[in-house]
Amino acid sequence: HADVHLTPQDLACSPLIKHLTQLLVNRVVTALPAPDMAVAVRRVKLAKNGRIAVDGRAFHTALLAGAGGAAAAIGLPSVPDELGGVNFAITAGVGVRDAGRVVCLKSPEVVLNPWTLLEASVPVPTQRPLEVDVGEGARVERLEVRDKALHVCLAARILPVRPFIVAPVAGAAPRAAFSYDLAAALSRVLRSWKMVRN
Repeated sequence: HADVHLTPQDLACSPLIKHLTQLLVNRVVTALPAPDMAVAVRRVKLAKNGRIAVDGRAFHTALLAGAGGAAAAIGLPSVPDELGGVNFAITAGVGVRDAGRVVCLKSPEVVLNPWTLLEASVPVPTQRPLEVDVGEGARVERLEVRDKALHVCLAARILPVRPFIVAPVAGAAPRAAFSYDLAAALSRVLRSWKMVRN
């Protein structure tokens, strides 16, 4: 169980936060009427209005063919400018539902070429909820932006050793269109930390 207050510096410097944000941004992009886009998250920060803001660069996958395909952009802090692309900014409120098993992005807004004369808002279709199922082993009890920090209260089952699985476990269908096993990710972090200490 953890009750964490993440400052703007924590959000900017945490590889885990950036990875999770990359997955959420990928989900936002797939909800847009632009299926051939790949994105690279540059920065995660807190907006003044109690929302989370993400800055990055978007590319048409055809432009990335010479750089190893769409995977070349995903997760990289920067991609060479000669590949083209367009800067973007996404802001969204955050929350939870289904007893903390689903993290929601509330009222997401996407802007291309932010803070330039070519700035353009892109409507995000609302018929596809932007939600992430955090898995059976985790529960996010509280997720909110206040006092210039992201407050996260969560409980997760963390395993210090890799579980021995004889056969895949037949689980329930995901509660959201996108899923991320938070407990498994935190377990991997713990195992990596133990290896470094030893």
